Amino acid sequence: MAVPGYDVDESGNLAMDFGRCQAALAELKRLHVRHYVCLTTLSEIGPEETGDIRNLVTRQGITSHHLPIEDYAKPDGNFLSAWRKVSPQLQACLDAGDGVALQCLAGYGRSGTVAALLLIERGMAPDIAIETVKRISGESIESSVQLDFLLSRSAL
Repeated sequence: MAVPGYDVDESGNLAMDFGRCQAALAELKRLHVRHYVCLTTLSEIGPEETGDIRNLVTRQGITSHHLPIEDYAKPDGNFLSAWRKVSPQLQACLDAGDGVALQCLAGYGRSGTVAALLLIERGMAPDIAIETVKRISGESIESSVQLDFLLSRSAL
């Protein structure tokens, strides 16, 4: 998903509508989302705004994680180190029938990459996981480095 409540203003800058953000997060709660993973970097939407979103997420009773990945990039060592701690929580959530929200700036490249990563960790072959995510959104997994990263992963 894209950053909730954000639009590009007339100047080309990101502008947040807190009402729309709160409505989007309330909808996630209604859909039984239990974990929210923010993949944007602090340079993209700012530390204050990132904190605001994470606070709004937490107020909905949803666990918030910030695991930044640079736009169009593959997950790096810092991401993978944090991911080893977060992924089991996300997998348990999915096993319980609850949802996980993945958020990057536009909701395609990094979100799609991490969605496919979750599927691979659940035992799906990398090429099938990529195909599954792209079937939902053809714009997902936007770069060759993201694609190569996923293809290098092994199904469990």
